[in-house]
Amino acid sequence: MLCIGDGFAVICLDSIIDEEERKQVMNSLEKSWHNIIDITLDQMSKHFAWNMLALRNNDWEQLLVMSEEAHGCLSKSQIELISESAKIVSAPIPTIEEIWWWSARCMILENFLQKS
Repeated sequence: MLCIGDGFAVICLDSIIDEEERKQVMNSLEKSWHNIIDITLDQMSKHFAWNMLALRNNDWEQLLVMSEEAHGCLSKSQIELISESAKIVSAPIPTIEEIWWWSARCMILENFLQKS
């Protein structure tokens, strides 16, 4: 339900049922200088729009990595807000999303887990 980058947060506010808790999350993000990019329950649950990961490349440019499915469901205004802080990088990964119900962030984080 949440992806935080430097200066922005992609979040499905409707997924926070308690109204007071939703306000607390919004206030916390705003106080920490994050632009809130609200996504719908449909974008979150059916199109993996929460399963994004903010990274930096070798030139220290912020990237927001997501699946093609997630990118395709974003509105023009959501894309514009994200683009103010990060370059969007998307790739088609329908097999991973359909069979495993994973998406871009899940695949990338696996590479950073420490071996026990």
